[in-house]
Amino acid sequence: MELLSDNSPLLIIKNEKQDRQREINERQLRGEFTNLEKTLATKLATNRGLPDILRNIEHYISSLPHIGTALPKTWVRVRETLESDPRNYINF
Repeated sequence: MELLSDNSPLLIIKNEKQDRQREINERQLRGEFTNLEKTLATKLATNRGLPDILRNIEHYISSLPHIGTALPKTWVRVRETLESDPRNYINF
């Protein structure tokens, strides 16, 4: 994961399914992932906590250094090709 992230901010999202809460050892994870920003809790069945999660995601995405950088024109063709492909996977 770290090879592809370029040290992008890492958020952990905990889904408290059936009101079961599980503690996450953030101290240990911060030792492994220096880019760990926050652990956020939600209950997706009721969307509890979801607005806060979305705000955090928007904040960290908008703060990434490459946001706003123009993409090469060839990337538009690649995106269009991928979007028009009926498969929901890519074979290598």
